[in-house]
Amino acid sequence: MNIDLRVFTAIPNIEDLDKTLQNYIQLSRKMDVLKASPSLEDIRKLLNVSVNEAFILLDYFRLSEDKIVKSLTQEALKILEERDQISIDELCEIMRIHEY
Repeated sequence: MNIDLRVFTAIPNIEDLDKTLQNYIQLSRKMDVLKASPSLEDIRKLLNVSVNEAFILLDYFRLSEDKIVKSLTQEALKILEERDQISIDELCEIMRIHEY
């Protein structure tokens, strides 16, 4: 078995990936809206990382949809507690997320 140590040591740990995921969510919503499916270029530009890093992050983001939903659900519940009724479009606009 051959292991490329340079590549192996460049792979971030789960905690770093989780922090980067949360950072991406916050920055994305601050700059525009959180897309349902970010592109490699979206991640690269927003986080100012290399293509290789963006690829690792994109793969992790796609595998971590449950973490993304969980973090957004808490915020959505707070908004819903304050209102009797709200449309999906309005909730998405307030939260700055794509409706899908």
